[in-house]
Amino acid sequence: MKDKEKYAQFVRFCANGVLAVAIQYGVYLLLVQWINPFAANTVGYAVSFCVNFIITSYWTFRSRPSWRKLAGFGGSHIVNYLCQQAFLAFFLWAGIAKEYAAIMAMGSAVPVNFMILRVIYKKKPEGPDRPDRPEGPDEPEDPDIPEDPDDPEAPEAPDYPEHPEHPGPLEHPA
Repeated sequence: MKDKEKYAQFVRFCANGVLAVAIQYGVYLLLVQWINPFAANTVGYAVSFCVNFIITSYWTFRSRPSWRKLAGFGGSHIVNYLCQQAFLAFFLWAGIAKEYAAIMAMGSAVPVNFMILRVIYKKKPEGPDRPDRPEGPDEPEDPDIPEDPDDPEAPEAPDYPEHPEHPGPLEHPA
């Protein structure tokens, strides 16, 4: 990925993060007046998570959501959530007011979350998610088997030992 695109991706990530934090912090501030700060943070996190996944997929990393990405996103956010809760506990223990401790905890977890999500959303050089990949059959599973058997420069197909009970791929028992 080019440096310019990495920078743009990081800027989108930050903008999305500001929106996610605003949602989470808004819900937190609304609820912390009546419930425990950890419970308020949890509810805010859950609301923010739902919005954040859609925006992260479509806008930040310009990728379609998938179950695999949701699982990875959820996994990274479990780590992020636990980091936030640990920082929140620390800041509350240190005497920071509950209204400020949560925003400090959120900011403290951002770098960890970005690194995890970059790995999850990183585009692979080949595969069905690649936008410039032509439609058609997937690559052969065995790279030693040539795509065009008549190509004189193609490598020879590997010789697999024959087994009397398991005929080759083109042979069928009588």
